[in-house]
Amino acid sequence: MNRTAKITLVVIGIMSILVGFGMHSYLTEARTTIYLFADSFSAGTQITPDMFVSDEIETRIVTRQLQMRGENDPRFITAYNIDAVIGTYLRTDVVVGTVLLSSHSMEIGGSPVEIALTPGYVAVTIPAINIDVGNPLLSYGSRVNIYTSFSLENQQAITAMFAQYVRVLDIQVSQPLDTEIGAPILSGIIVEVSAEQSLDLMHAIENGKVRLGVVRAGAYEIIDIPPVESVVSEPMNEQPLH
Repeated sequence: MNRTAKITLVVIGIMSILVGFGMHSYLTEARTTIYLFADSFSAGTQITPDMFVSDEIETRIVTRQLQMRGENDPRFITAYNIDAVIGTYLRTDVVVGTVLLSSHSMEIGGSPVEIALTPGYVAVTIPAINIDVGNPLLSYGSRVNIYTSFSLENQQAITAMFAQYVRVLDIQVSQPLDTEIGAPILSGIIVEVSAEQSLDLMHAIENGKVRLGVVRAGAYEIIDIPPVESVVSEPMNEQPLH
């Protein structure tokens, strides 16, 4: 066998090895376990392991989904995070064969505001413009005091400290950025309050005036502050000119 033939055989051998390795890699590509509902279930049903059948998909699909979606968007529940949903409750009705996603769980699914809520608390939107909130650059996690004012009988008015050190969950804007002031134009602030506070706060929003004061997170001492009462002056009557 001449030199050329030997080289040819070596090249063919190497190519066969590479092709075989490529086929093996293709057939044994990394896969991730996902879960499908084995039956149809109603919203509010507690999630238990026997509700699912497992399946496998290519890991690159799961990875790609994570790269394309936001932090709070629905994601595959895999063997890595299945424990996070077991024992929680379904947010929505599901039908047999539905792929289990993070959005199906009351605890880890839902909008960013729902996810951020402390259990047992209520998210309430306070209609507000920039001047009402102390700082138009509020964001998730900011802390505020809530003040309420009411007009009473006999031209009396009262302003009270409704709540202190309240957590901001989100802001609502009518204009993302006003270039003249370098800040958004606010239309509302979503705050976290207890269920009992939520009713009183709604009453104040509908029948009085609500304003916010920004406080420093982690460096605020809650103290008792009595309400302030005052007499609303009547507008002066204009005197005729002589």
